[in-house]
Parts: sequence; C-alpha cells; structure tokens
Amino acid sequence: MRIWLTVVVLLAIVPLGLLTKVYGGPGREWVHDSAGDVLYEVFWCLSVALVCRNWKTIRTLPWWVFGVTCVIEFL
Repeated sequence: MRIWLTVVVLLAIVPLGLLTKVYGGPGREWVHDSAGDVLYEVFWCLSVALVCRNWKTIRTLPWWVFGVTCVIEFL
C-alpha cells in the first residue's frame, strides 16, 4: 500500500512542479520562486524513500536532501 501511495504522490508532484513555472495567479512571485523548490525536495525525499526501506535512512533523509539542495543553491 505504501509503495502505491508513494508512486501516486510522485506522479502528482511532477506536473505540479512544472505548473509552478507557468502559474499567473495571486502570489505568483512566491509560487515561481519557492513552491517549485519545495516540490522538488519532496520529490527527492519520496523517490529515495521508495528505494530505501531502512527506517533510519528514511528518518534522516529530509536532512540529507535539505543539505544537498542547500549546497546546490550556494554553488
């Protein structure tokens, strides 16, 4: 059950992330600048959690994704 739910959420996040770049409604600056980044990080967390089954890895995964994306932003 968890695998299918993760796959469904991943399939929903990808188009949402792409749509953040063409959004033109209220708060469009925030959506263009930040919402896509949040969805990007959620995508990577779920993708790795789909592959890894170790609870310790899954529990520390958001911190690793956050750290790696911070390094990418500073580069």
